[in-house]
Amino acid sequence: MAYGYKEKSFLALSPSVLFVSSVFFTAPIGKALLPGLPGESFRFFFLILPFSFFYFLRYKSTLPIFVVWLAYVINALASIVLHLDDLPPGLSINTFPVVRLAVHSLIVAFFLFAAWHALSKGTEQVWRWVRLSFQGFLFVSVLGAILYFGVRFAGLPRAQYEMFNVMTQEGYGFLRFSPGSYPNEFGTMASFFSVAALALILRRDTNIGKKLLWSVFVLGFIGMALATTRAAYITFALGVIIAFVSLDAGRALKGAFGATVLSVIVIMLLPDSLVSSSLNVLQTGYSAAVNGTASVADRYEKWDTGIAYLESSPLLGIGFEFPGAWGLHNTYLQFLVGLGGFGFGVAVLIFLWASVLFRRRFLQFADRNVIDSNLLVVTVIAGMHASLFAASNHNQNHFLTWFALFLFWATGSLLLRRRPILARGAYRQRARRAASQGEGPELNPSAIKNGGASSHAIG
Repeated sequence: MAYGYKEKSFLALSPSVLFVSSVFFTAPIGKALLPGLPGESFRFFFLILPFSFFYFLRYKSTLPIFVVWLAYVINALASIVLHLDDLPPGLSINTFPVVRLAVHSLIVAFFLFAAWHALSKGTEQVWRWVRLSFQGFLFVSVLGAILYFGVRFAGLPRAQYEMFNVMTQEGYGFLRFSPGSYPNEFGTMASFFSVAALALILRRDTNIGKKLLWSVFVLGFIGMALATTRAAYITFALGVIIAFVSLDAGRALKGAFGATVLSVIVIMLLPDSLVSSSLNVLQTGYSAAVNGTASVADRYEKWDTGIAYLESSPLLGIGFEFPGAWGLHNTYLQFLVGLGGFGFGVAVLIFLWASVLFRRRFLQFADRNVIDSNLLVVTVIAGMHASLFAASNHNQNHFLTWFALFLFWATGSLLLRRRPILARGAYRQRARRAASQGEGPELNPSAIKNGGASSHAIG
């Protein structure tokens, strides 16, 4: 479904563009906009978040979701306060729990408030921000490709490439691709954008634009391959399955044939060393998982350590973002160890509370929010990538994690259909508004009885 809206230019520097749209564009770019700046975990969009926070608070309608956010922050802060006596001395500012909570809280606030704000504007606003994220990913991919291939084939000093990365790593005999980020994070993000672009191409979506979709699909696929991240290869395969399953049988068959042909062409064009290395990544990953070697062994060891911490304090944990909690390479375990069983349970209840509020808000503005099947597919693909990546990495502050949650909330907590009684209410609301403005027919009893002709529109 296309909505026919026009993008606002970045040259029109309104508060919305400066403090909201700019985050969706720059978040996928990561650290690449701060070349050479020390600090592995810092990203450019962090600088915008304090302004975004106060921008959203200008609106009284933000209050209900602000209360949810505040409850989440208080829950995490309480776990820190309870364990202050256990805090080891000599921590740097980057590892101090309160500082880490402050950054995390601003990230949560932005995507939570943005989704809340988007529902009052409608589905077209969500697509506008999704498109900006695709553009941001394309930007960092092109920048990274210029630097990466410049190092490999044009004699560009490797230090120039490293300035734009969070972490530069060698893997399987060659330099891993990770502009603005580190290989595991970038590989998973590239997998998401590539699969999401493929899904929208197959579904003939026109909200993003064909040129942008094809560019993101190709560069995302290449970026994922060069990042040599096992998790990304797995999520890419699962994402492709989701993309095809979401189609009808005929289109799925045609799409599968076209994707197969395209994949063969791309593989033939790629260097033999890259193809063999990519296959070696999967083989090595499987062997490491079975035998408990390489980076998998390190994860097993960290998980055992986290479980030991949890056993020592199962109810209250050891403190949110305390040194023993973060870096466990499992976000679920990290939250459980930090918050404890009680705090983790409270966090889950807060998430469910937020999800209910977002569903109600989606229906409150039912005349502006469409149950768009294309957007739902992208949401499922994003959620799958973020949730699986969280099982073997620490991604509580990554863009893709909160972008997936933004999409979940902005689709009415993945609302698939409207209940008839709510649909009738939405129809009455639209009819009353149209009648008061003199822009439409009077209330149609038969349409109300059927729930409204447009209330079940699927994009």
